[in-house]
Amino acid sequence: MIPRLNGSTKSEAAIVSRRKNSNLPEMIEYKYMNSGNTDNSAFSKYGIQFKEAREKLNLTQAEVAEKAGMTANYYAMIERGEMNPSFEKIKSLAQVLKLKITIS
Repeated sequence: MIPRLNGSTKSEAAIVSRRKNSNLPEMIEYKYMNSGNTDNSAFSKYGIQFKEAREKLNLTQAEVAEKAGMTANYYAMIERGEMNPSFEKIKSLAQVLKLKITIS
């Protein structure tokens, strides 16, 4: 199981990145996953998208983390796909990185 910030292991959430059309804003799809799923490949996929968006905006990890209200270390772990952030953290990052979130 992937640990959550609040210590909960009851449920997990994953983000799947996708780009529908290069003229539209990049989108992140928030998918709820049951607690039995230990595959963290979805976390790596959205971490890659966060990194690409950050680099497009010419921001450092520390700048994104500060604007999103988290530590640079925690944000780096998200980018590497090592952390399962809460939906609130995802919303903060999406706002800073100018990404659109869809929920499914």
